[in-house]
Amino acid sequence: MQFVHLTIMAKNLEASIEFYTMMAELKIARCFYAGPGEIAFLTNADGETEIELVEMPEGQKFKGKGLTVCFETDKLDLMH
Repeated sequence: MQFVHLTIMAKNLEASIEFYTMMAELKIARCFYAGPGEIAFLTNADGETEIELVEMPEGQKFKGKGLTVCFETDKLDLMH
């Protein structure tokens, strides 16, 4: 079994992409429109970790609890 990706519903796709590219050093792998919404996949340099960001303005709103996503960096002060 292999971890493929984690889906995160975003209120603002552009702001979410900016956060994950800056803070987690992920790069945009692909983006596309899905009906009234937009989807972006971000990945690390090796392509082994992928996050799917979904913005659906007209879609169902999700309010999750208890989810943790953990990243590791040796540049915490710089990133902060």
